[in-house]
Amino acid sequence: MLARLTTRLLTLGIFLLAFGAVENAHARPALPRDMEGDEFAWFYNQPGVALQQYRQDEALCATLRRQYVSQGQYGQGLVTDIFAAAMSPGRDSAQRDNCMRTRGYRRFEIRPGNQRAFMQRLAQSGEEVVENYVSSPNPPEGTLAVEWHNEYMDPGTSVYARETLNMPAPGQPIARSEAAGINFFYLRSHSAREIVVGDAYEPDMATIVLAMTTPSGERVAFNRDILAFLKIEPESGNVPLLNGHPTFINLGQWNRERVPERFQVFRVPAGRYALWRFVDTGNRAVDFCLRTIAFDVRAGEAVYAGRWRLAEGQPLNLSMADSDDARNALRQISPELADSMQLATYVNGVKLPCSTYYLPEYFFSYGIDLPVRTP
Repeated sequence: MLARLTTRLLTLGIFLLAFGAVENAHARPALPRDMEGDEFAWFYNQPGVALQQYRQDEALCATLRRQYVSQGQYGQGLVTDIFAAAMSPGRDSAQRDNCMRTRGYRRFEIRPGNQRAFMQRLAQSGEEVVENYVSSPNPPEGTLAVEWHNEYMDPGTSVYARETLNMPAPGQPIARSEAAGINFFYLRSHSAREIVVGDAYEPDMATIVLAMTTPSGERVAFNRDILAFLKIEPESGNVPLLNGHPTFINLGQWNRERVPERFQVFRVPAGRYALWRFVDTGNRAVDFCLRTIAFDVRAGEAVYAGRWRLAEGQPLNLSMADSDDARNALRQISPELADSMQLATYVNGVKLPCSTYYLPEYFFSYGIDLPVRTP
């Protein structure tokens, strides 16, 4: 009987070690402290979702924690087992919650309740009952608590995505732990080079112009990165390596003597570049690996990918209203490129490999969208 119950629980693809006393989480992603305790039960629901699709999504989100352990710096064996045990249950549940939310699921809560007891009860029910919980517009019990709100993007941004892609989740993590973790020295030293007046034109390379406005108008403490864009393979989302390293753009105010809020011009290999990471002034980092935005640039071309405005405690805002100024800045480096510069065309729905590191309260995986212009 116990073996059959265990099998049915695994078939549902749901962790049993998930408890919680959740504060209102509409305004931010879930953190480990949100999902600790045994004061309520919860389940995920997306109206109309097929049970098979739901189980696939649960399985994908359940593997995030194992990826951090098996692909990270901790190796295998005893140390891995100790680290895995230390992460349960809140870390597992928070990562799973953020993953399910970015995949379009709502979280319903049953209060008072106990997650383990609820899941045991659900596991003993038939598939029709389970399907009623996960796909009905009005589940048989529970109160809607959390759903996707795109917390990291200002809804008033003036840049729209052309479309939303339906990409599969990548099949591999980012290969290098230095690039995947919070190693700001690696990010600084391996970022794409920012070109300046006098640099030679390279026709086999692409040019990307970006700008960033920070609350103080100055560089950030500790020289940490603010926004990072990662080169990915368009079809898979996997990260190609160049000389053993990922290609990324580290948008930030690195040099005290450089003008803050300037237009930054990067020369990079042609391809697709996705918004990958955001680190705020409180040293909190999010990888937008579960759902993000991206644009393409071809060899010999230049694109303006916008001015990103950051304000402490506020979502990111993207504008291309100053594209004429961006063109003039690029003209100082290359008049030919400036004349042909185009505005970057962003798409939603891009999925990346998630990082191999996870630090509760400071580093987690989530998603971001741009508004899509409707006819």
